[in-house]
Amino acid sequence: MKRGLSLRAKISVMVILLLTFALLLNVFLNYFNFEKNYTSMVHSRFFVIARDLQNTAEYGLSLGLSLPELKNLQKVINGILDEQKDIASIAIFDDHGQIIFHTDPGEKGKAVHSKWMESPGKENISEFNDKSVILLPLTNSFNIGMGTLALSFPKSHTEVPVWNMFLYLLRYFVISLSIFAFITFAAVSLFSRNIVKSFNEMRTFLEDSLGGKPVDLAEQGNAADLQTEIITFRDRSIEVLKKIEDASGELGQVKAKESQSAR
Repeated sequence: MKRGLSLRAKISVMVILLLTFALLLNVFLNYFNFEKNYTSMVHSRFFVIARDLQNTAEYGLSLGLSLPELKNLQKVINGILDEQKDIASIAIFDDHGQIIFHTDPGEKGKAVHSKWMESPGKENISEFNDKSVILLPLTNSFNIGMGTLALSFPKSHTEVPVWNMFLYLLRYFVISLSIFAFITFAAVSLFSRNIVKSFNEMRTFLEDSLGGKPVDLAEQGNAADLQTEIITFRDRSIEVLKKIEDASGELGQVKAKESQSAR
């Protein structure tokens, strides 16, 4: 008889599939939760730096000065860049998009990227190529927009740690699944030993019974009630079949006598 996987293997595979789903769910939930929280933390750090510079610039604007007149901003920007080496650039440009202050002196007077001008007067963080850019509006004491502050930093500040966390969680998944798979196979083999033995005995018993082989319950030890019922049913079926055969034989003899008397 051709058989597929054993009962132990089927139970083990089913349990391992459930464990795989649970572990994968745990990995992805932790990954997305870490990505969200870590990205928010990094963005908050750079937002704090940008807001300090924004407050400094708006303090000068509230005194009635224009952006080009705030000469000390260039020194402040250079000082921030010296302390925070992970900042890519800082730019301050007017409402026409012309750069007034920049960490790179060669960028002064140039026009900023067109995307930086898409949301004037609104603070937001945008992604440009391999950098993230924080855009903060600069207003005077009359709440009139005078320009925008742009602080950019590499995306790698968030992407690299998040990727490393994904690899860590992936290793955790593989190692945990391997350990749980081994424990599952061992546990199923241990706890299903008697069950599998009983199933095998029942299968052998049914095959012998259906095949007409004599079965001695004394050899089976403490036979199950189901085995006794099957044997009783088989014996009664044999008796009924024998009676039917005897009745059929008697009917045949009666018909033969009737045909002879009719002649």
